[in-house]
Order: sequence, then structure tokens, then C-alpha cells
Amino acid sequence: MDTRGAPASLLGPLAERGFAALLGIGTAYAIIFGLVEIGLTAFAAEAGRPALAGGLLGVMALDMARFARCHARAAGRAHTKRGPSQAPAQYPASPWRRR
Repeated sequence: MDTRGAPASLLGPLAERGFAALLGIGTAYAIIFGLVEIGLTAFAAEAGRPALAGGLLGVMALDMARFARCHARAAGRAHTKRGPSQAPAQYPASPWRRR
């Protein structure tokens, strides 16, 4: 993008077209994950077993770490063998995965 001669914006990259969508998606993810954590804690408190919340949140964290590891391995393998444009086809449980 050539910005020479264009008037400088005080907001810089924040004034770009797609930034509002990016901000909205990030906010939606933050709200969803926050509500899940609050819901798990409330569920455990209602069940009379507050320690259950720690176990449930731990299982959720381990699952996220497992998925992140699979994602990183698949992306790295696809990047080195086929190039970065083919990476999404190699992710586990991906809608783009070739069967």
C-alpha cells in the first residue's frame, strides 16, 4: 500500500477498514471464554463442590493446549512440505482437510 502523499491519520493503522471487524471478533472471543469460565465456576458452586471448578478449568486448559500443539505441528509440517498456502488442509478436524 502506497501512502505517500496521503494525509497522515492520527489513528494510524487503527483507521484501516478491517480493524473494526478484528476488534469485534476479539471482543466476542473474550466474552465467550469469560462466560464459560464464570459458568463452570457457578456450576461447581451450585453443585456444592467448589474444587470441581478447578478440575473443569484444568481439563479445558489441557484441551486448548493439545489443540494448539496439533495446530502448530500441522502448520509447520504443511509449511515445510507444501508451502504456507496449503497449511489449512493439514489441520486436524479442519473443514478444509482432504479425505
